[in-house]
Parts: sequence; C-alpha cells; structure tokens
Amino acid sequence: MLSSPFIRFSKAEAPREKTDAFFGLWDAELSYSGTYADAVRFVSEHQSKNARLWKVFVSQFRLQRDGDRGGWNGEFFGKAMRGACWIYRYTKDRELYAVLEAAVKDLLTTAEEDGRISSYAREKEFGYWDMWCRKYVLLGLQYFYEICESVRLKDEILCALCRHMDYILAHIGEGEGKIDILDATTHNDWTWGALNSSSILEPTVRLYSMTGEKKYLDFATYLVRRGGSKWGNIYELALQGEKAPFEYPVKKAYEATSYFEGVLEYYRVTGDENARTAFLNFISRVLETDFTVIGCAGTLHELFDHSTVMQTEPNDEVKQETCVTVTLMKAFYQALCLTGEAKYADAIERAGYNAMLGSINFEKNTSAATDEGWSKTMAPVLPFLKEIGGLTFDAYAPLYKDKRNRRVGGFRHMPGDTAYGCCACIGAAGVALMPLCAVMAAKDGLRINHLMKGTVRIGEIALAIETDYPYSESAVIRVTEAPKEALSLGLRIPSFAAGKMVVNGKIATPDEKGYAILTDAIAAGEEFNIVIPRTLTLHTLNGKHALTNGAIVLALDERNQDLDVAIGGTPETSERICPDFPAREALSVRFSDGQTLRFTDFASAGAKWDQEKCRISVWIDGK
Repeated sequence: MLSSPFIRFSKAEAPREKTDAFFGLWDAELSYSGTYADAVRFVSEHQSKNARLWKVFVSQFRLQRDGDRGGWNGEFFGKAMRGACWIYRYTKDRELYAVLEAAVKDLLTTAEEDGRISSYAREKEFGYWDMWCRKYVLLGLQYFYEICESVRLKDEILCALCRHMDYILAHIGEGEGKIDILDATTHNDWTWGALNSSSILEPTVRLYSMTGEKKYLDFATYLVRRGGSKWGNIYELALQGEKAPFEYPVKKAYEATSYFEGVLEYYRVTGDENARTAFLNFISRVLETDFTVIGCAGTLHELFDHSTVMQTEPNDEVKQETCVTVTLMKAFYQALCLTGEAKYADAIERAGYNAMLGSINFEKNTSAATDEGWSKTMAPVLPFLKEIGGLTFDAYAPLYKDKRNRRVGGFRHMPGDTAYGCCACIGAAGVALMPLCAVMAAKDGLRINHLMKGTVRIGEIALAIETDYPYSESAVIRVTEAPKEALSLGLRIPSFAAGKMVVNGKIATPDEKGYAILTDAIAAGEEFNIVIPRTLTLHTLNGKHALTNGAIVLALDERNQDLDVAIGGTPETSERICPDFPAREALSVRFSDGQTLRFTDFASAGAKWDQEKCRISVWIDGK
C-alpha cells in the first residue's frame, strides 16, 4: 500500500482518503515537455502572472457595481485564482507564487467589518449572480490556502473564509428573516432558478472539511435538500437516473455540473450513498447523451441539448462554451478519483486535446469576437485587449462550417474601459488539470492516465517517459528510482486502442477499471515499451461524417481546404502534410470514393480568427 510520503491530503481533501480510488500527486516534481507543457507555460505567462489583471479583478469588490446590471464581475478573481493555483502545483514557479500571493493579500483588504466580500452593494445583495460570485471568492481563497507557505497568511485566509461564509449563513437558509437559497437570486429566467446560487455547495463542504464547524455541514445539508433549482429538484432527478440532463427542467450545463461537483463533495464528508449515486448518474448520463466528438456539451448555446445527437445540426447560436469544457473536465476528474475507472480519463483526454486545447488563444487575437454585431460592443475595450495581448481563451467552438469565438462568453465591460469574460478566466484550470492528472496514485501504486513526455518524481519513485503521444503511437516508460516495497504500475488503455495496445510485445489486458496493471512493476531499471495504434476512424451521424486519428479530432480548415465538400467513402490512405499555418497534426487523406481532403487537428484549426478566412468544420456532409 502507498504510504503517506506519496499521498498528502489538504484539509479540504482529507475525506477522499476513505472514499476515493485515485489521488492527486500534489507534492510530485513534474517536468513535462510537449503540447501541454507549452500550453501551461503560455497561460501562466499570458494570464496568471499578469498583475494588471489581478488588480482589475480585485477592484470589482471595492467598486461593488455588479448589482447595477445584475453582473458577474465578482467571479473573475476566484475562477482565475483556482486555475493559477493548479498551474503553480504543476510548475512550482516562484514568480507565479509571488503574483498570486500579492493578489490574495489585495483581495483580503476588500473584506468589510462584518466579513462581507461582495461585488454587489448591500442594498442589492443576494440577487442576480451575487451568490455565484461569493462562491468564487470562497474557491479562490481555498485553493490558494492549499499552496500558501505562510502560516500567518493561512490564518488570515481561513479567518476571512469563515467570516465571509458566516455572513452568508446569517442571511441565507431556513429561519425567520432569512432568504431561501432558491430565492437567493432575482430574474430567475436567466439565473436558472437559482441554480447558480445553489452551486455554493462545493466550497461550503470544503470549508467544513477545513474547519470541522458543524454549521457549514448543516448548511450544505440544507443546500442538498433544496435540490438545486426552483425550476425543479435536479438532485432527485439525478438520483432516480431516469432522465438525462437535457430533460431536466433547468438545462444550464456549466451551473448544473458545478452543483453536482458539490454533491460529490457532500458524499465524501457524509458517506451519503444517495449523493454518490446522484453524482455518478449525472456524469454517466452526460457522457451518454451530451458529449460531443471534441469533448464538450451544448450545441445550442450553453445548454444541455442532447448534443451527442444534435452536434451535427447547424444553427446560428454560439455553442460549446469553454466554461462547459473545463467544468466537465473537472467533474470527470472527480469521477476518476472516486471510481478509478478509465472511461473518465478517456473523457478528459478527448476534451483536453480537442475542445480545451483548441480554446487557447495562442495567436493572441485581439478583436475579441468574430460576429460583426459585436464590433460596437468591443470598441471601447480594444485598447485594453491589445494591452493584455487578447483574452487568453476563446469562448465558443464550432463543429460545422463556422468560426471560433463568435462572441465572448460571459463578457463584462468593466470600469476604466477594461473587460474580461468567464471563459477566459476558467480556462487555466482545464489546462493545468491535464498534467496534474497524467500520473496519479492508487492504493497499490501509480496509474498513468495520460502519456506525457518528461519525468515524474514522487518520494522514492522516479519515472522517465519518452513519447509524442497523442500525435504518435509509441511510448517508453523507465523506472529510474524505486522504493524497496513492491508497487504496481497501471496504464490506461485508451478506448480507441482496446484490444490493440501493446506493452513489451504483448497485447495489454485491461482490469475491470480499464487499466493494464503491471504487478510489482515499480522497480529500478524496469522499462516498458508501449504501442498504442492510431487508426483513422470515420464517425457517421445524421448523414454527416467526422474523422478522428486516435485521440485527435480532425477538421477541415478553409485556409487549406474548401469546406463545401461531401464524403462518399471511407478513409484508405493518409500522409502527413505541412500547411502554411501552425498545426500539431495535418494529414492528406484519400477516401474510397476517389477524393483527397486535407485535414488539420481540431485544436489548431481556425486558430487565427482575426483574419478573413477562418471557418472550420469537424462534421462533413455525406454524399
């Protein structure tokens, strides 16, 4: 069994020791190179280390103007802080830590005498998105607390967290003069029956774990009992498992998933099996009914809409919001930790290398949106966007003959002609999640969920991994250091390689969770040669076709391929090509109907959306 030097739990995550199968290696030294290492580096430099952005985010709690228009500026700090703290857990970058520490200290100065921290003025509090923003204050401070090195600052943060939550408890809940959580919003038509407010469940449970204060657990129990939304009890619907999320009375994908992350945390501290069942039912139904080929949901704006089936259908709405991508990845990670089932790592991989990677604004596009109607909206803030090199993440992703980032998700024009968006803030968490969950601990050893080139060192164990996966088929894992005790190494068998993945010359046999378990494999000098065959696969749905190459989704990019084509055959041969724009993978594919089409990996396709020709298409018409 793994001992304490390999698994360390923060107070917020301590309950996982009794409930979970996999555990994050938060103390590990991770040194990766390649796609995601480059992505983390870009996001860290472009966003997380930007002191100017942190000052803008914190200022929203001094200005308290969100209530004037029912805004959500107050979410930006916590969203960006959580992702930045995860990046720090991976990089251990001292410069980044200093920037984050300064931002947290600045935020603490915005607390009022009674502990209140809000971007809403008192006369307008507990309406619109106020509780949602307060949730992100909690989360941002909680995640920095976990990396904080100063005992004195940790004490200050914990005190601020409790006073902030106590103010909420004094006004929200059951009892005379209190506001019911399902009424802790206004304009329910676009706050989803207070689902946004109910999602405060997650940080409430985490604060209970940090403090042991029963009043926080009691409030969490109340939140679960109220069911999530005034439009209908989605907790009970998930527990029953008969309806898919797109059939719920409230279909807002991001907020619903956030709420169920809290439901899982509630299970971890209470052992309530109903909560565990509700969470897993919800996630399983999302995978079944609302998960697209690129690993997102919501092909009709930001809603669960049976997108597993509807993803081929053209419409004029924005679709596949980056907030949804990241929140699904986080929820899949939670399910992976809980169950140890490889299918959740498969889902993280699909989202991570396609929807998530494709959302990063590596090109530093600064026009902020590609819809012409947004030009007047964006004009006042363009100087600021140019100053910060554009938003770090795009908000929306197309699937059929359309442009990236047609609009800016959660866009808010803030004082001083500054602006930001919800998707731009949350993206860092999704980017950091991939390297953080690439290798995890199980109770009998380590599990490799995602093959990444580099080294992993935890305690007395050191691994060296050579690979260009997912853009190649091979990998070599070497155990360079190992303890005396016998430990196993588990390798995820990707769903596309089931029955085909080879380890040291033999077909890998999965266990009941989907991993090839190499018993007593963690011994110094051990070497594992792995082959994960990538096969071009044609997916057909509603008369349209999409092409994948292993974990990578391919797309047509009108910079080098006409989109108005139709496929009438199957892929026969392919060869690598070099397009006139950056791409991680580009193939010329000949089909059995005689035509040859040029494909680019989805994450690279249409990335320069500031230029005229930037439409892409994953789904292709059939003949």
